[in-house]
Amino acid sequence: MLLGRYFFVVLISFCFTTKTHSNTPIKSKHTFSIHNNSYPSNNSIISPPLCTALSYPIDGSTNITVNTTLTWARVSNATGYKLTIGTTFGGNNILNAFDVGNSANYTFLTKLPEYTNIYVRVTPYNNDGDALNCTIQTFTTGPDPPPACSTLINPIPGNINVGIRPLITWQPAITASGYKLTISTTFGGNDILDAEDVGNTTSYTLTKDLPNGSSIYITITPYNLAGDAVGCNTDFFSTGATSLRPSCTTITTPKPDAKHVPVDTDLIWNTVPNADGYIITLETLTDGIDVLNRFDVGNSTLYNIPGDLPGSTTMYVTITPYNIYGETEDCPEQTFTTGLEDVYPPPNFFTPNGDGFNDIWIVPNPINRIKTVYIFNRYGKLLKQLDDPLTGWNGTYKGIPLPNDDYWYRIVYNDGKYTTGYFSLVR
Repeated sequence: MLLGRYFFVVLISFCFTTKTHSNTPIKSKHTFSIHNNSYPSNNSIISPPLCTALSYPIDGSTNITVNTTLTWARVSNATGYKLTIGTTFGGNNILNAFDVGNSANYTFLTKLPEYTNIYVRVTPYNNDGDALNCTIQTFTTGPDPPPACSTLINPIPGNINVGIRPLITWQPAITASGYKLTISTTFGGNDILDAEDVGNTTSYTLTKDLPNGSSIYITITPYNLAGDAVGCNTDFFSTGATSLRPSCTTITTPKPDAKHVPVDTDLIWNTVPNADGYIITLETLTDGIDVLNRFDVGNSTLYNIPGDLPGSTTMYVTITPYNIYGETEDCPEQTFTTGLEDVYPPPNFFTPNGDGFNDIWIVPNPINRIKTVYIFNRYGKLLKQLDDPLTGWNGTYKGIPLPNDDYWYRIVYNDGKYTTGYFSLVR
């Protein structure tokens, strides 16, 4: 073993006999001293640390919470500690010689099993090695306690002008396995949600709109196997007023009350400021066929109707803008009437400028259903009669090019039915 820096003396004592010149033996006792100071003088004695013991939970304790924090007494010459923890004596299925550094406490990252014996060995260590044969201590867990209450994040408690279908979010409760929501228009009520179990999530979107211009009271109750959190606060916020909703809109294609609309028409309408989207209802009241029933097209002002509409039918369309404050109320119903089925609409415009592209206005007639096409100016003057629609019109009257303008048509079919509309001449 190292003795550190030291100075030592070895005394050797012995007797020997000498003879004098007279050959008379003389006994003498001599002592020799050997001095050695070759070892350094600043080395200290180093050895592994002693064992320690849990200070919480103490050995043999019961009903310990499943998210407990272990603490133990420090050892003066220890530079760190290792934890071996299991559910059997000497086991390590929870922690296996886990190095926690030079800390005298440890909080479990996950909950311990309920009603279970937990075996713990705390092993101090330093540069000279681990403490030897440290005692295994044990404690028994109790039930998982109910979680603490949560805090509403969104909408901000006390906020006003909140949308009628907000995303509700809250702070997680550490030991919660789920949450229940109670929402009402009165304090302590439950007319909107009654302890609705939303599972282990921290957000929820209502499936129905909240009433507008109302105070909304909300209670968030975390829970786990041990039960519900107790005494959680009720927060409140207010939804926005009806005046914050968008205004109604008007269809532009087809125009309201238009006649002889192609059966494959699209729906186009005016953009409404502060609208987040539009809901379309399109139906025929004559035979009760709903083409679209409150169909949400999102934030678009054009909808391509899948399939053709019924021919020669009055269509009733309602477009309802909406935003976070709700749907616009009482938007008027608008109508248009479709034309014949299997009839192809003429072009909306043509450009007779001699470039060889779109110079002729031609009405499609793939199944030879058209008898005659008449073209008029805006004052009703007949400009051209096409007995063969495929010959088209080049935008002249008596050989004179006509100016940029809108022109009207009347298409007469072989069965005597007809359709009317207009198109544009653009040079």
